[in-house]
Amino acid sequence: MADTFQDLLKRIARVESNFPLGTFNSLGAGGVADYFTAPQDTIELAAAVQAALDQKVPYLVIGQGQGLLFSDGGFPGLVIHNQSSNLVFSSDHSQVVADSGLSLKRFISVTSSRGLGGLTHLYSESGTIGGAVYANLQGDGGPILSSVRFLTMLAPPSLLDKRATIIRYPAEWLKSEEGMTKLRALKETKSMEEPQPIILTVTFQLTRLRPDELQNRMQIQSSKHPRPGGFGPVFEPIPGDDL
Repeated sequence: MADTFQDLLKRIARVESNFPLGTFNSLGAGGVADYFTAPQDTIELAAAVQAALDQKVPYLVIGQGQGLLFSDGGFPGLVIHNQSSNLVFSSDHSQVVADSGLSLKRFISVTSSRGLGGLTHLYSESGTIGGAVYANLQGDGGPILSSVRFLTMLAPPSLLDKRATIIRYPAEWLKSEEGMTKLRALKETKSMEEPQPIILTVTFQLTRLRPDELQNRMQIQSSKHPRPGGFGPVFEPIPGDDL
């Protein structure tokens, strides 16, 4: 891998080489990533992905990273730990724009304190906004996509485009007849080294309720037993790749 790639990343955000991926699980298992960066906002996130695309370097974007178990072979490319966490409230509507790296629990806590509800039934869930939308996380009160209006994504370049493009999609675009979002279905048809679309921000349409009522709902969710623990995805090295 050329040094120019690392130099390019350093102009974007802090980058580390040979990063130990065992830090993402309690076993300390897993190899190293050739490169690792933790963008703090969606601008840095998009820039890191674009740098990897420009240099044809495999990349993997992860959320909170809890329970991830990587192969001892590590990841031959760039691991991007998405830590974007901005939250913007609309003054005219009950709409909120959240960065994909924001904790779902933090999002529900802050919006509920402002009297905005609709997702308190997911308060006991872990993970990020991006991960929840990607999987269309569901609870007793329905799927998260029922409260989503738009999302912005960084789409990899097509055959005619030279660079990735940021596109705003309505939530309906994500729905799929197979019971999973289009993003998840798309990823399952591609190998790990192929460029993947990345969620940058999500626009929610929430409902106005009394903050004390929302706080009570959150307490009820917190009192529920957590789901059985375990590790998340297991990432194997790319076959035949000698980066």
